[in-house]
Amino acid sequence: MTNRWKLVLAGLVAAATPAVGQQDTGYVLGPEDQIELTVYGHPDMTVKTRVRSDGTITVPVIGPVRATGRSPGELSDAVAEQLRKEGVIQRPVVSVDVAAFNSKTVTVLGALNTPGVYALDHPYSLSAVVARAGGIRPDGSDRIVLRRTNGTPVYSVDLATLATDKSTDVMLSAGDTVFVPPAELFFVYGQVSAPGSYPMVSGMTLRQALARAGGPTLAGTEKKVVLYRQGKEVGQADLSAPVAKGDTLFVRERSF
Repeated sequence: MTNRWKLVLAGLVAAATPAVGQQDTGYVLGPEDQIELTVYGHPDMTVKTRVRSDGTITVPVIGPVRATGRSPGELSDAVAEQLRKEGVIQRPVVSVDVAAFNSKTVTVLGALNTPGVYALDHPYSLSAVVARAGGIRPDGSDRIVLRRTNGTPVYSVDLATLATDKSTDVMLSAGDTVFVPPAELFFVYGQVSAPGSYPMVSGMTLRQALARAGGPTLAGTEKKVVLYRQGKEVGQADLSAPVAKGDTLFVRERSF
């Protein structure tokens, strides 16, 4: 697909590295997340661990501490408070870094450059995840489909609208699936510069479809373009009409 809108991944904060006095990114920990907990000045208490299925981690000396439902910053504060209460360290300085974001992911499928499973390490919008997956491939549709995990209806939006209308750029939740289907095709042959099959773009007219194939050759003419739709000859093409899936344009030779 040519002239594709470029989505810009912007306005997202840097990776989560909260500590005492640092700004928290708002990421909420969940089971299977991997974290690194550091108690400054006490290297023996530094631990790399996984959040267990019961929502806790084990901290040296003080034992289990609830991690799920807390941001890294909130967890660091909770550990520091526990160290103070139990008299282990009078003025502890604790930080929690997320080493692997495993509890909250979205699945990105279809005609994108790098489909896969992506961590929601920050609040991500639909456009941000499409950009993170490398954008849509040339053989992809300009329509993006979002299937939610919460049972709400499937959401579908075209790329141009997503790029220009902020209200359509919805935020994603853990477990969501983003899918870009292959592009619907139209066909152009006869007296054109580059006959073949081409992906449709929303709002494309038959004239634009003809131009996509390089336009008529010197032996062809726009006045002799025949449209075939759903396997049947429609007749002389109205080039201002929109393209439909599977349309075939045949450019006849001009009469000299």
